[in-house]
Amino acid sequence: MNPRKGISGALKSKFKSVSSANKTILYNIAGSFGVRGVALVVSLFTMPVYTHFFVQQESLGIWYTLLAVLNWVLTFDLGLGNGLRNKLPIAIAQKDKRAMKEYISSTYFGTIGVVLIVGIVGVLIIPKLSWTSIINVKSQSISNDVLVECVYILFVGILLQFIFKIITSILFAIQRSAFVNLLSLITSILTLLMIFFCKKWIECR
Repeated sequence: MNPRKGISGALKSKFKSVSSANKTILYNIAGSFGVRGVALVVSLFTMPVYTHFFVQQESLGIWYTLLAVLNWVLTFDLGLGNGLRNKLPIAIAQKDKRAMKEYISSTYFGTIGVVLIVGIVGVLIIPKLSWTSIINVKSQSISNDVLVECVYILFVGILLQFIFKIITSILFAIQRSAFVNLLSLITSILTLLMIFFCKKWIECR
């Protein structure tokens, strides 16, 4: 008898004996590990692309400042996402479809309501602020009007992220954490490709 086949057969039978819940955990661990490995490779290409795109150091500094603010704000989910993440697994375990729909719909409606209020306030306040003073850059390097446009784009992106982030809470609730990491990886790749092709487009003009 081939010892390798014996070991392989033993591992397969051992894996088959694992419960479905434990299999889900193992799949998520393996998937997250693989996705994070690819994300590490993507991050190695990020800095050279940013440096090549932003020729001036001040522009690169502003970009990283905006990214830092974005990452800091996105750590919040208004508390609604965490509530859904805690309540939804109970409804799933009880197979209560009505409760599932109520939890998800109430979270979306509550988040959209808050986003609309914050959006209206932001639209009124953003153009009235001196962003060159807030970010501490010289107006000769970049005008306040350009910064206002950048902040508008960032602001809209944050508001949309609050809504779309509910999807990650649902994925965590149904034990699909690997897909959450995959979404983050896809976002990083799309950002990298956008900057790369924008640079090519500017060079061709």
